[in-house]
Amino acid sequence: MRRCNLLFFLIFIATITACQPEGNSGSSKSDPTLNDTNVELGIGVDVVVEGNKTTETGESILFKVRLTSQPSEQINVDIICSNNNEGMVNPVQLSFTETNYQTFQEVTVTGIDDNEDDGDQIYNIQLIVSSDSFSETIPNVLKLTNIDDDTPGLNIGDISGATTEEGGQATFTLRLRFQPIADVTVSLASSDTNEAAVEPAFLNFTPENWDINQTVTVTGIDDDLIDGDQIYSIYFAEIESADLGYDSLVVQNVGLINTDDDSPGFTVGPVSGDTTEAGGQATFSVKLYCEPVDDVTIAISTTNSGEGIVSPTSLTFTPMSWDIEQTVTITGQDDDVDDDDKSYTIELAAASSLDTDYHGLDPNDADVINTDDDTAGFTIGSISGDTTEWGLTATFTARLNSEPTADVAIDISSSDPGEGTASTAQLTFTPANWDTDQTVTVTGANDNVADRDVIYSILLAAASSNDNKYDGENPPDVSVTNIDNEKIPDGGQAASYTATFGEDNDYTFHSLSYANNGDGTVTDNVTGLMWQRQDDDNTYNFADAISYCSILNLGGYSDWRLATAKELISISDFGRINPSIDPVFVNTNLSRYWSSTSAGSQKFFVIFQNPTAVPSMHLTDTNYVRCVRGEQSVIAYVNNGTTVTATNTGLIWQKGEGGQRSWEAALTYCEGLSLGGQNDWRLPNAKELHSLVDPSFSGPSINTTFFPGATSLNHWSSSTVLSNTSMAYNVIFSWGSVHNSVSKTTSIDVRCVRGGQ
Repeated sequence: MRRCNLLFFLIFIATITACQPEGNSGSSKSDPTLNDTNVELGIGVDVVVEGNKTTETGESILFKVRLTSQPSEQINVDIICSNNNEGMVNPVQLSFTETNYQTFQEVTVTGIDDNEDDGDQIYNIQLIVSSDSFSETIPNVLKLTNIDDDTPGLNIGDISGATTEEGGQATFTLRLRFQPIADVTVSLASSDTNEAAVEPAFLNFTPENWDINQTVTVTGIDDDLIDGDQIYSIYFAEIESADLGYDSLVVQNVGLINTDDDSPGFTVGPVSGDTTEAGGQATFSVKLYCEPVDDVTIAISTTNSGEGIVSPTSLTFTPMSWDIEQTVTITGQDDDVDDDDKSYTIELAAASSLDTDYHGLDPNDADVINTDDDTAGFTIGSISGDTTEWGLTATFTARLNSEPTADVAIDISSSDPGEGTASTAQLTFTPANWDTDQTVTVTGANDNVADRDVIYSILLAAASSNDNKYDGENPPDVSVTNIDNEKIPDGGQAASYTATFGEDNDYTFHSLSYANNGDGTVTDNVTGLMWQRQDDDNTYNFADAISYCSILNLGGYSDWRLATAKELISISDFGRINPSIDPVFVNTNLSRYWSSTSAGSQKFFVIFQNPTAVPSMHLTDTNYVRCVRGEQSVIAYVNNGTTVTATNTGLIWQKGEGGQRSWEAALTYCEGLSLGGQNDWRLPNAKELHSLVDPSFSGPSINTTFFPGATSLNHWSSSTVLSNTSMAYNVIFSWGSVHNSVSKTTSIDVRCVRGGQ
């Protein structure tokens, strides 16, 4: 009885379904072609449909099935497609049990491509409900349409990517929907060639490759305009084929958007480097991002014109020149101050333009560093020469290397005031005079000691200033040599006049040396005295001679004086005659030259024909004059017992007389003398012997306190008289005269000497 009831039920369902008219849209439950429609078959099966169309391109629909009442055994529902060439079902069977009968089970129907131009095809889905005890078919449960894709047309694939004005690309594919009977050529074009270009310009499909995708590439074009994102199309300009179905086929355009990359702005290039205070330059470039519709002007300035200036001071870009780089040049400025490297900015003002996109737009500024070339320090000039114990001066200059922000003071002192002193105790530099040389004059001091040339320093102390760059900065000291004025120049004889050792030419201590100063003066490099190079070729009485020298202004000096007899003898060259003086002294007369040395009421004169020093009988006599400047040496002695040291010359003398001897015997005697523990005694040359003459004494003119028993007689020198080599020079201590008229065979007094270095 149960089997009969179920069979009756199924027949009832089938009957109801079969009676439904095709295409009836009056009831959502009776029209299975409606989406999401619940088809109730009797009271036993529910079907929910999602869609009513499949396509030959493979699009599908979904429907769901369940039972509306609980079965007593497993019920199988087979899914049958009325036309397997149009649709395919999956799965092909559903099973329901007592426990899952109320749960929808899904079935997918997928459209099948038949490659035939057969138009859209209607097909049905049937259900066969069965169990172990029965089987019934429910025909035309669903009526579906499979959309034909085999009509002439183009299948256009999805667009990949996007075009941009920066060159971004988009692609899509094309193939034919339906196999043609002849080649099909598709020409493509861009609706706006200012926005995009399409490649290739045409595609060719054959009956063999009609269903193979061919790729179309669209590239964005940069138009330099601020025009926003632009919509355009790739259209099919022409389709040509011998297949009439395809020839002149109209196909919908492919719409695209080209993304605009043009926005108003400025490209400000990097600064090429630092500027320098030495005038070093740096550059950077400026151009616009995109084309303006009117001129764009930018004013340019510097935040610190003391560090750098800019050229030009404005830039103008036109619609024709907007993309051409314009160069800005920055030139470093020198401020003379040690202020380290300074950062400053080149400011680019907001643009001025009738183009509203650009007007008021502010480009980036450019940061720059100006490299400082100023270092706090001192430029201390070289010393102009040596100082001398006879008062000659030397100079050096000092200035700052950079402008200070406050006064800079430097204390100055001498490391040895006994040798030389500076003309000022302090130098002060201000921000106004920092680069002006200030001169320091160093004056040599006379110590009346034959201590040879002495090196000393002018000490420049660490600076004192409120400018911390200079405060405590220590300038270099200046080294100076003070020339000892106690040196006695050599006699100047180079020839030998006897085989006996010990004559003038056998000893060289201070060779004659002179410097022509080029200003009418000559400096004696041994004594340091400065001389009038050429007398005025006039003769004067003694008073006028004194006056002449005192008012002489020569070589920039006005401290000239009449020379002493010893000083005139010091420039005599006993190795020359007619005249017996170095040729650096121009046009020396062979007659008498006044000295300031007294001999009682008389004054000595010196003759340069053969060097002699003789007192003048009358001060009204007229003689030539050669003036000198420099400190005069003062005679001083030290008693050593058997010897006496002349501290002003450094020579050590035999205290007592050496007896009367011939000239060669005198040479031999002194060379063999051992006295005061020393064996290097010798006969003095004419200049050395004359250095003992002390005009403050007479008869003899020598200090008898240190030389007791000294005679007023002639004393031998080691210098030969060149005009008559049988004679040698001697000094007569009655007055202190230098004579050249005693034969070498004559026996006269001897006093030996040592030293002289």
